[in-house]
Amino acid sequence: MAKKVTMQQVANALGISKNSVSQALGGKPGVSEETRERVREAAERLGYEFSSAGKSSLRNHGGHIGMIVSESAISENLFFGIINYQIQKEVELRNYSLLIHVVDSAMEMQNTLPAFLEDRKVDGVFVLSHLDKSYIQSIVTTGIPFVMIDHHHPELHVDCVLTNNRFGAFDAVTYLISLGHKRIGYIGDLSISPSFQERWEGYHLALKAKGLVVKPSDQILAGVESEESIAAQIQMMTSQPDAWFCANDMVAVLLNNVLTKRGMNVPEDVSICGYDNNMLSELSNPPLTTVNVNKELFGKRAVERLFWRMDNPSEPFEELLLRTTLVIRDSTRVSSR
Repeated sequence: MAKKVTMQQVANALGISKNSVSQALGGKPGVSEETRERVREAAERLGYEFSSAGKSSLRNHGGHIGMIVSESAISENLFFGIINYQIQKEVELRNYSLLIHVVDSAMEMQNTLPAFLEDRKVDGVFVLSHLDKSYIQSIVTTGIPFVMIDHHHPELHVDCVLTNNRFGAFDAVTYLISLGHKRIGYIGDLSISPSFQERWEGYHLALKAKGLVVKPSDQILAGVESEESIAAQIQMMTSQPDAWFCANDMVAVLLNNVLTKRGMNVPEDVSICGYDNNMLSELSNPPLTTVNVNKELFGKRAVERLFWRMDNPSEPFEELLLRTTLVIRDSTRVSSR
């Protein structure tokens, strides 16, 4: 009589752990639906005998994935809302449900983790946008697989899905230069997000690559949360750049309003380029030239990475950079200076 096929033999055939096979065949959380299906197919092919209850659990398995979002990010629904929606769709396709926890400043300072982490009710977790390093480190110590979205830090050893902010900014500023603009300003608060810092670096790279002078006086690096604060800083300038690269579309819209109120015409007198390609960029008058971030792909790649990590907890961590594309609209034109 032939020996029964064991879970270890199924694991060896697939190059995964016996524990992963047990989770898959038992309908337990901890493995992705893709791996669950691979295990089922291998088990049937090898002649592994599992109960009808086990087969039922494979079909009906459902688990939970957590998402931790900063309070500031959840309010920025023009950008992160689309990513969040795509993540929810992708998670549900895998027969999991998404649990969302919003972290306010008090929770962040006190390192208060969501109950679904403390009680280990999720099989994996996303961290969406910027949170304090020590808070994220507290998540790392739980040992639950997780992926950071639109944020990274050199001292955090985790998987990250990011947009290539430097290259996106480089492309945008290079385009402004191709229009004949020689004096290009930057506006964006560097303290808000590492993304803004990286876009500022891309702005510098483009100017230097094209042999243009980087002028500190043409850069507004803080206090851009309102028209009033931007207007006050513009007022202090002795002369104006002939084009502006903005850290995001919201800042670009505010700047457009400020300059319009000062009697300047966009793009006849000054070109403005934003970043993100959210709804504001299309509704702006004139519609904004901007850098498009594929937010649907952002969400899809993040989910793929998290479920891969759930199956491969010991593999090296990786950062995935998504390229951007330039969307040319009516807020930029050939320089008249």
